[in-house]
Amino acid sequence: MKKLEQIRQESKEIKEKIDHTEERLRQLKNQEKKILNQDIVKRRKEKVKPSKKDMTREIKGSNEKLHP
Repeated sequence: MKKLEQIRQESKEIKEKIDHTEERLRQLKNQEKKILNQDIVKRRKEKVKPSKKDMTREIKGSNEKLHP
């Protein structure tokens, strides 16, 4: 009987470790998703954001229109 109780206790401990590991894995996956989403948003902003050369051209073009 003592042996059976010992096995049950060990089994319970192993199950708790597995549960803890699974929870940690879920947390890490969620963290990874957040980081990837932030990276996607950052890249989209960079694509939309005009470069300095484009902005300079726009300013020069608008000055020429105002002062012929």
